[in-house]
Amino acid sequence: MRKPIVVVCLLVFFFAGCSKGEQQKQSQSSVPSVEAGPAAAQAATLPPEAHGFATVTPQQAQQLIEHKKGLVILDVRTPQELVNGFIDGSHNVPLWPMMKGELNLPKDTPLLVICAVGGRSYAAGQALAKWGFQEVYSMSGGIDAWKQAGLPLKYN
Repeated sequence: MRKPIVVVCLLVFFFAGCSKGEQQKQSQSSVPSVEAGPAAAQAATLPPEAHGFATVTPQQAQQLIEHKKGLVILDVRTPQELVNGFIDGSHNVPLWPMMKGELNLPKDTPLLVICAVGGRSYAAGQALAKWGFQEVYSMSGGIDAWKQAGLPLKYN
C-alpha cells in the first residue's frame, strides 16, 4: 500500500521541480534574523509557526553557513548539475534518492536545502520538516540566486 503513496509523492515533487512559483514570493518575515552578528546567528531558531521549515535568501543562507553550528547543506540537484557550481561544504543528495529515505541524519540536525532555482529545495525542505526534522531552511532562488548575489561557488 505504501508504493502508490510514494509514487504520488514523487509526482508532486516532480511537478514542483525547479519552478520559480509562489514559494519564492512568500514573506520572509518568519525567517530568523541572522544579520546581527555571530551570536545572533548562533542563537537563531525557527519561529514556532514555521513548523520546522523556513525559506531564506542567499544572503541569509550565507550567514547560516558561517554561523549556525552543526548546519548541514544538502544540494538536491543531480550530480550533472554540479558543473554549474556548488557551495563549499555542501553534500550532494539528489532529490529522488532522498525521497526514497536515503538520508540518515539525526532529526535535530539543522539543514539548509538548495537546488538550481529553489523549487526542489522548497519541496524537499517541506518534506524533511514533515518527516520530523526540527530545523530546515530552503534557499529561495537556488544556486542561480546565489550566483546573482555574487556569493562564492566551487567548481570541479
